[in-house]
Amino acid sequence: MDDTGIYIDLYGGNLLKTTLQDGSAFSLEQQTDYPWDGTINHDQRSTGAAL
Repeated sequence: MDDTGIYIDLYGGNLLKTTLQDGSAFSLEQQTDYPWDGTINHDQRSTGAAL
């Protein structure tokens, strides 16, 4: 994650919880059975409030 965005280069189930530069909470969850199933789902949430 940098000023231009979030980069995903590993495809395994995981959950990121962080605080953005403006102080708002952000989470990104990745769900997948890759490489056995080619589907990769991303669920992103931003609350607009500090963590």
